[in-house]
Order: sequence, then C-alpha cells, then structure tokens
Amino acid sequence: MAPVQVATSETPQTIPQRNVISLLVAGGSALGIATVAERGLGFIANLAAARIGGAPVFGAYSVAMTTANNIASYAGAGIGNTANRFSGDYPYGHSGYRGLLKALATVSLGSAALASVVLWFTAGPLAQHLLRNPALTPLLRLAAISAGVIILLECLRGFLIGQRKFVALVAVCILSGGGLIAVLPLAASHGPSTMVIAQASVAISAVAACVLFARKLRLSPPANTGEDLGPRAAEVLRFGFVQLGSMIGLNAAGWWIASLVARADVTLVQMALYSAAVQMRNMSAMPSWLISQTAYAQLTEASGRQYGGPGRVTLLSTVLATIIALMVAGPAAALMPWVVPHLYGKSFAGAELAASLAVITGLVHMSGAPAANRLTVVSLRLTAIINTLWALVVVGLGTWWLRGGGADQAIASFLAAHVFSALAVLVGLISLSAAPRELIQVSTPAFLAAILLTYLAWLRSGTTHKAVLSLSMLAATLVFIGAAFVIGRRSCESIRFLSITDLLRMVLNRAPAST
Repeated sequence: MAPVQVATSETPQTIPQRNVISLLVAGGSALGIATVAERGLGFIANLAAARIGGAPVFGAYSVAMTTANNIASYAGAGIGNTANRFSGDYPYGHSGYRGLLKALATVSLGSAALASVVLWFTAGPLAQHLLRNPALTPLLRLAAISAGVIILLECLRGFLIGQRKFVALVAVCILSGGGLIAVLPLAASHGPSTMVIAQASVAISAVAACVLFARKLRLSPPANTGEDLGPRAAEVLRFGFVQLGSMIGLNAAGWWIASLVARADVTLVQMALYSAAVQMRNMSAMPSWLISQTAYAQLTEASGRQYGGPGRVTLLSTVLATIIALMVAGPAAALMPWVVPHLYGKSFAGAELAASLAVITGLVHMSGAPAANRLTVVSLRLTAIINTLWALVVVGLGTWWLRGGGADQAIASFLAAHVFSALAVLVGLISLSAAPRELIQVSTPAFLAAILLTYLAWLRSGTTHKAVLSLSMLAATLVFIGAAFVIGRRSCESIRFLSITDLLRMVLNRAPAST
C-alpha cells in the first residue's frame, strides 16, 4: 500500500496535493470548453446544412456518417482512451516520448486503414442488404475516407488530453467545429456526396494543422529523446483490444435490451421513452466525465508520482467526480417530471421514472469512472472480467425484468449492473493494493445517494403529488454533496484549505504550483 498511501499532515511538502485539484479543475474546464466548442459548432453546422439541403440530402449524409462512425468505433478500438492512458507514462521530454509517438502513429494509421478498407468493400452489401438502397453504395464508399480520419482525429484528441496540451486541444476542436460551419452548409447545396467529402476534408485539415505546427505546439519530440524507448505497438494494441471487448459487450447488451423493449410494446411507445431516458443520462454524465478523462493519464505509477502517487489522483478525482455528478444528477432526477414533458412533449411524460433512473445510473457510472480507469492501468485481465460480468448482468436482469415491462425495467437493469461493476472495481483495486482504502469512504455517498434517489423516484412515479418527493430528492442531494465534501476533506486533508478564489484561479489555469 505504500506507493498509493494517502498523504497525511506529515508529508504536505513532498506531495503537492493542490496540484492534483488544479490539474483536474483547470484541465476539466479546458476539456469542457473544447468539447462544447466542437459539438456546439458541429450542431450548428448540421442544423444549417439540414435546412439548406433538405431532408433527403441530410438523411443520406446522416446514414453515411453514422455508418462511418460505427465502423471507426470498432476499428479504432478506443484509440482516444488508449492515447490518453499511455501519454501519462511518456510526457513531453521523456526518453520514451518519441517511441510513444511512433507506437500511436503505427496503431492509429493501421486502424484508420482497416476502417477505410472495410467500409469500402462492404459498402455494396451494406447498402443492398442492410439499408435496402443500392444507390447509397457510392456514398458509403466516399464515407470510407471519413471512417479512417475519424480514428486519427480521436487519437489526436486523446493524445493532447494525456499530454495536457489543452490549448492545442481547444484549437483543434474549434478548427474542427468551425470548419464544419464554414463548409458543410455550402456543401449541402451540392448534395450528400459533397457533404461527406467536406466533412472528411475538415477532419483531415484539423489533424494536418496539428502536425504542421507540432514544433510550435511543443509536440515534436526533442532531439535528446530515444527512439527505441516507450511503449511498443503490440502493448498499445493489447490495451485497445480490451477497450474493443468492452465496447462489443456494451453495444451487445444495449442492443439486446433495446430489442426486448421493442418486443414488449408493438406501438414502440416504450422504445421512445427508453431513448429519451438514455439521452438524458448522456447529457447529465458529461460534466463529471470531464474529470475522469482529465485524470486518466495521471493514474499510472510513473505519471502519478509527481502528484503523490496514482492512489492520490484516484482518490481526489473520485471526490470531485462524485460531487459534480451529484450536483447534476440529483437536481435532474428531482425535476424530471417537469423536464421530460418540456423537452420532448407531453406524450413523453411516461418517461419520468426511466429518465430519473437513467441519470442516477450516470451518477453511479461517472463517480466510479476514476477508479475504473485506474483498474485498466493495474489489471487489464480483471478489467475484462468485470466488463464481461457487467454485460451478463444487464442481459440477465433485462431478460427477467422486461417480461411485460418496458423502459423503466430496461433502465433499472443498467442501474443495477453499474452498481455491481462499481463495487467490483473497488474490491479489485483494494485487493490488488492499487488504491487507498479511503477510496471506499469517498465512494460511499454516491452509492447511498443512488439507493435513496431511486427509492424516492419510484415512490414519486406512483403519485400525482410529485412536488414533495421532488423536494425530498433535492434535500437528499444537498446532504450527500455535503457528506462527499466532508469525507473528502477527511481523506484528503488539504481540500479544506481551498477557497472560491483558488478554484477560479484553477479554472483560469493560474493556480499556484504547490501549497
């Protein structure tokens, strides 16, 4: 336990604890800006293109890009997370930095080529047999270029996050999103093929710009780094295969649950409620996801050492992720009876319970994400086992609960599976002595909050007097946020010295180097 032991008052000078918080807050803020900029600009570009091109043109473009993204997600095998994880061990200036660039370039270029080739040769069968529209074959072949570029861009994003090159990350995301605004609406007036080419051109330009200005961005390896050091391509691939296995299990379990919901209700109303709940969960999980992504590269022994060890990083990132997840999920679940009808229409009022359970699922998932990321560094084998068991729990519970059920039971299956996997990750890390035992304490508020909020949401779904129970959910959320903060202060002593001014400085990336 010594390498990951939480520091006490005897070692405040040797372990700059506030540096960890500064990294998480400033890095998470920059990553949030980059994500919002890219997705926001991309959304505006797609909205304008849809209005200019019309439904048939935009529909064809959407089919092509959806296919390209799906192919890229499998061929890339989580290349973004992989690049993020290995960047922590080989930061800029490290003797293995050049080897890291070589390994990532080899794997990402190979994956990109694989994605492009697969989509090119399967375009005909996909268009004819799956989409039942042979006329889409040429468009899908054009999209093969995008499938490869998507992988390269994803690898670049993960690499920049892991290297903490947040200025470059924001620039790449703005270039990617802004480029779509500049060319996609214009391309829409010329048809879906031009739109696909425009999208690929923008992505290629974003990657090329980063490569072109690599030296100015301090991305090119210094002259004194060794080429033979760093991770091997096989090591990177092995990590990617575990990511791929998790993705396959996640998608398979999700597809099975969706198919059960569709079969349970031939009107597909429950399917609509299920989809709305999943969308609410994805939106509510985004803020705390920023914390886990920012911390990922510092969860290895080498990269975490300067922050007091990866155990300290895991602990602090769990505290922050839990507080942020509670701040988002608690109010979202409490206000769901009014939020869902307002966003989706009155016909979606029946999604109240499913959407509430979905954001609670996001609370459990995102608060436990730092620990899960730490486990991928410590034991890929145990990670694969837990991911497999997660998929089996989802499928088993879904098959059992969805007999005569619908969206509520489907989301409940995911919630139960995430609680199981989060507990399994904690047990695994503690048994491997890969995290401090205080991790159990700082994880407790999220679990207890999930249980209580689930119970209150279930009670509220069966009554017309929803305000009292919703207020109870808000009150409970405040209590658990306070509990998470108090437990975090006891486990990570210097959190108590943080002020609002310190947090603002961290957001602006002007936090002091140490405390």
